[in-house]
Amino acid sequence: MSLSTVRTEIKTILLTISNVGQVHDYKRYTHSWDDYKDLFVENSKVNTWEIVRESFESFVEASNNVNRTRHNFTIRGFYSVQDKTASEKTFQDIVEDIRVTFRNKPKLNNKAELVFFSPDRPFSGVFRYDYLGAVLCHIVEINLTIQEYETFT
Repeated sequence: MSLSTVRTEIKTILLTISNVGQVHDYKRYTHSWDDYKDLFVENSKVNTWEIVRESFESFVEASNNVNRTRHNFTIRGFYSVQDKTASEKTFQDIVEDIRVTFRNKPKLNNKAELVFFSPDRPFSGVFRYDYLGAVLCHIVEINLTIQEYETFT
């Protein structure tokens, strides 16, 4: 399984979740307001997710001829703050749906698996508020590790 396939699988899983807006399998940037709306806005609010590989480790288990690579990803979500609509609760519910969905899909194409509760990189999320462009947003950074394995002769 290639890095491209792993990224695509993460994106595919995210797109199955209700109320997840735009999903990008890499970090997106823009200086244009029209591009901003195309990339980050859905249903008149910022609702976007990006998948970024932050690091990796690769090692060979010589005893059973398996090459293992651990990809450490961050899924970063942005959602417009709208107090009148209780956006905090909506955003938290979306994040919880993401957490549960990934927990229930531990294998990716039978060639990779999520690494849960790894001491060095647990499946975790950190929340904050910041601006995406000129829009105040709820932001979460969800860290997950996916380990792929390949048998060689």
